[in-house]
Amino acid sequence: MSQGWVILGAMKKSGGQTAQFRKQVLVDPIDSLELSDGQQQIVDLPLGAVALAVGWPGSGKTTALKAHFLRLARETSPENILVIAANRTAAAKLRDELALAFQGSTLGPTARTLSSIAFSILRHSALEQGSKLPELISGSEQDVILAELVELFNKGVLPEPSFPKHITTTVMGLSGFRAELRDVIAVAIEHSISPQALAKLGVEKNKPEWVGVSEIYAHYLAELEKPHNSHRFDPSALLVEAAKVLRAGVVPSDLQKHVKHILVDDAQELTPAAVELLAALTELGAGLVLFGDPDVSTLGFRAADPEAMHRFADSLAKKRGVQLVQTYIYPAHASHPADISEAITRISPRIPVAAAGPQRQGMKPAVGVDAEPSIEAAVFSLQQEEAGWLANRLRTLHLNEGIAFKDMAIVARSRDELEELENALAAESVPVRIVGAQSALRDEFGAVSYLRLAQQVLSSEPVSVENAIALLTSPIAGFDAITLRRLRRVLRKQELEAGSSRSSGELMAELFTAAGSAATLPGDGKRADRFIKLFFELREIAADETKTIEDLLWHAWVKSSPSKAWPQLSRGIEEVALQANRNLDSVVALFSAAARFVERNPTAGGSEFVEQQLALALPEDSLSVATNLNQAVSLLTPSALISKRFRVVALAHMQEGIWPNLK
Repeated sequence: MSQGWVILGAMKKSGGQTAQFRKQVLVDPIDSLELSDGQQQIVDLPLGAVALAVGWPGSGKTTALKAHFLRLARETSPENILVIAANRTAAAKLRDELALAFQGSTLGPTARTLSSIAFSILRHSALEQGSKLPELISGSEQDVILAELVELFNKGVLPEPSFPKHITTTVMGLSGFRAELRDVIAVAIEHSISPQALAKLGVEKNKPEWVGVSEIYAHYLAELEKPHNSHRFDPSALLVEAAKVLRAGVVPSDLQKHVKHILVDDAQELTPAAVELLAALTELGAGLVLFGDPDVSTLGFRAADPEAMHRFADSLAKKRGVQLVQTYIYPAHASHPADISEAITRISPRIPVAAAGPQRQGMKPAVGVDAEPSIEAAVFSLQQEEAGWLANRLRTLHLNEGIAFKDMAIVARSRDELEELENALAAESVPVRIVGAQSALRDEFGAVSYLRLAQQVLSSEPVSVENAIALLTSPIAGFDAITLRRLRRVLRKQELEAGSSRSSGELMAELFTAAGSAATLPGDGKRADRFIKLFFELREIAADETKTIEDLLWHAWVKSSPSKAWPQLSRGIEEVALQANRNLDSVVALFSAAARFVERNPTAGGSEFVEQQLALALPEDSLSVATNLNQAVSLLTPSALISKRFRVVALAHMQEGIWPNLK
C-alpha cells in the first residue's frame, strides 16, 4: 500500500470557516494482488534480465508486467524502464494504469508504442543534422500516391507493369486492388525486400503478380525519394529507418542514459520491422522481457509473426551468453466461465501450436459456478433475423442482468460487415459504436459539409448557382427542399418588384457577393442572412495571415446550428442518434486532421488542406475518441480487440471454413 498527501495545511473559506484537509491513503491495486508463481517469478527478475512470459488470455500477463515495472521503478527510477504496447489505445490504457499505481512523477510517458519511439529517434536524428523533421505517410496518403502511379501507367507515361492478363488497367484502378498493393508493399518493407528481390521471388515461386507489383513498388520508392517527400515514412519504413539510425550511433539521450530495461506487452503482434527496432534498442545494453501468447495473434495480415517473440528472446540470450528465463503464467483461478473453458479446450487441439503450447493448460474450467450457460449459438437464414435476435439478447442482458452496454462487444470479419450491423442494431434500439477510424472525411456527411464550405470560402472564384444551392442545403445553413423553395419565391418576388427578370438560382448565387445581401429578406430569409454573415466572417478569417485552417473550421463549427443540434440528437439510441454521433465523430476527426496539418505545415494555406482531404479516399488514422463510446456496444474487427476485455462477446456473420478461420 502506498500513501499520498492531498495537501498540507488548511484554507479559509469566504464565510470565515476553515476547510480541513486530511491525509489521503491511496491503495495500490497491483500491490494488493496475490500473484501466481509465474507472475512472481517475473516480478523478481533483476534489471537487465532477458525473459519470456507466455500465458493464456486472462492468466495475468499484463498484471505481471505492471507489478514488475512497479518493483523496478521504486527500486531505481521509472525512466529506467521502457514499457511498449501493441498500439496507441493499449499504450494509453497501460500508461494510465501504471501512473495510478506508481503515484509519482516521471520524466515522460510510462508506456509507449514502437512507432512513437521510432518517430522520436528519427526526430532526434533530424535535429542533429539540421534536416527536415520526419513525417508519417498515412494509409490514405499511400493510396493517393498509388492511385497517381496507376493513372500514369494508364496514360502511358510509365511503362505498364508486367501483370498477368487478368489484371487489366480497369482492375488496377479499383480501390480494392490498391489496398492489396499496399499490403504487399508493407510486407516487403517489413522484411527489407527490395523491388529487385521481390521480382526474383516472383519468378522463383511462379507468382507473376509479384513481378508486376515489384515494378509499382520501385516507382513508389522513387516517389518517396523526391524532394517534396523527403523524410516521409510509411509505418513499416518508420521502424526500419529508426533501427538503422540507432545502429549508426545516433541515439537520443533519454534512451542512451536512462533505459536499462524493456518490457513488451502483446509481443505476439511483433512484425519483422518491430523486432529489428527492438534488437537495435537492446544493443544499447537494456534487458528485455516479452509478454504474450502466440495463440492469439491477430495482425498476421500485417506481417506479425507469433513465433518471433520466442526466436528473438532466445537469440538475444545466446548473444549475451545468459540464460533465457522462460515462464508460463497460469491463472490462480478460472479465468473464463466453465462452458467457455470447455469449448476452447476442445477446439484448441485443432489449431496448430505456434512455438509455445504449454500456455493452453492455463484454461482451467471453473467448478461449481455458472449455473446458466455462457455460450449461446443460433443459425439464421437471413441477416435481418440474426440482427433481430442479437439485438434482443443484448437488450435482455442489459435490462435483466445489469450488464452495461460498454461491457459488450460484437466482432465481425470486416469493416463492411460492422457497418451493416451498426445500422441494423441501431434500428433495433441498441446503442452501438464502431471502434476505429470511420470512412474518409470526404465521405462523411458531417465533415464534408464543413470541407465544402471552407473550399468555397477559400476560393477566389465567385459562387456558382450549383454551389450556392449546395451551401444553402447543407446542415450548416439548414435549408431543406421546402424552405429553399420559399427562399426562391421571396427572392423572385423582390426581383420582379425591382423590374428585373433574373432567375431564382442567379439570385441565390448573388447572395454570396456581400455580407448584408439577405438582410431585408423576410421569413426563411432570416436563416439565409445568418448563414451569409457567417460566410463572410469566414472570408475575413481566411484573409487574416495570423489565422489557420483550424481557426476557420472552428469558427464555422461554433457559429453554426449543428454544434447545438447534433449533440442533442446524439443522446438517443436509434438511427437518427447513430447518424448524429457519426457526424460528431467526423467533425472531431476533421479538427484533428486540421491540427496535424497546421503543426506539420505552418506556412501552408488552408486551401491545400481542404483539397488534400477531398482527395483522400481512405480514412486517416486518428487519435480522436468517438463520442458516447462508454454507453454503447463496441463493434470491432479481431485486430481491434488487442488490450480490450468484455463481459459479453458476440461473433456475428459466422461461416464455417471462412470466418473464423482456425488457421
